[in-house]
Amino acid sequence: MVTLSESQRQAVAVFAGQPVEVMDEQTQQVYYLLSSEQFQKVRALLADEPFESRELYPLIAKTAAQAGWADPRMDEYDRYDDL
Repeated sequence: MVTLSESQRQAVAVFAGQPVEVMDEQTQQVYYLLSSEQFQKVRALLADEPFESRELYPLIAKTAAQAGWADPRMDEYDRYDDL
């Protein structure tokens, strides 16, 4: 197992639970640091096993809420066709 450098540890703290984008300066390859909880949520996408899209519904709902879609002002978009 590779351990975090001090700068990576600080980046993880600054991004407060969000994936942290890191770049290998030699190869210019981009990687993401994820918590083990985040990795477990997306692991099914990486596996060769059959995938059930409904497993992602709670994560999609949480992500949409964090992006502001749960804001009552967004209800106008639900009624867009009624106008």
